[in-house]
Amino acid sequence: MRAAPFVLLLCLACSERSKPNTPRDAVRGFGAALAEFDYDAIQPFVTGDEADREHLAVFFDWCRVSVEFRSKFLAAYGDDGWAEFNDNEEANVSITQNRNIDRFDHVRYEIKGDTAVGVLPNDPQKLHLVSDGRRWSIDLRKTMGYTGEQLSDNTRLYSRLADAIRDATPRIGAEGVTPAGLDTELAAKFEAAFREAGRIR
Repeated sequence: MRAAPFVLLLCLACSERSKPNTPRDAVRGFGAALAEFDYDAIQPFVTGDEADREHLAVFFDWCRVSVEFRSKFLAAYGDDGWAEFNDNEEANVSITQNRNIDRFDHVRYEIKGDTAVGVLPNDPQKLHLVSDGRRWSIDLRKTMGYTGEQLSDNTRLYSRLADAIRDATPRIGAEGVTPAGLDTELAAKFEAAFREAGRIR
């Protein structure tokens, strides 16, 4: 019995940077850094403790290695190979990149004093923002919606997923290495990581 697909979304946002003097400014600045997986550039637009920032750093690492994997994969196997690995009903692993960058320009804001919620169009994800009187920023913990233990588990999850992709990338295109084989290999590693994180039983 084949494992269910694991769909991991890499959300890429708009590329315009601005000072976070309003919730809209904070969201657009956040989106610009997110699009580039730029940990340093995102700092003025987020609020969180050390655990929140560690999670963000690990997530960005996952994003970067996944983009590198896909680029090398397409160069070796082409679109048909990628479809075999990622996009068909029999695939065990699905890495989907959400390139709808316009959505961050159409966020609806609900502002109450020094807090705000950004509602994305056609998306259940909400962006929670706070103001310290000088700037607005994304509250990482509220936006991610994790408890402390869940955050730690998720950080380890993304770290294991990134390591699995990183280990597989150098073997793309090697003799005897096929899209189906990579799909099976990564599915096993992904499933183990998801089980360890308590995502599946």
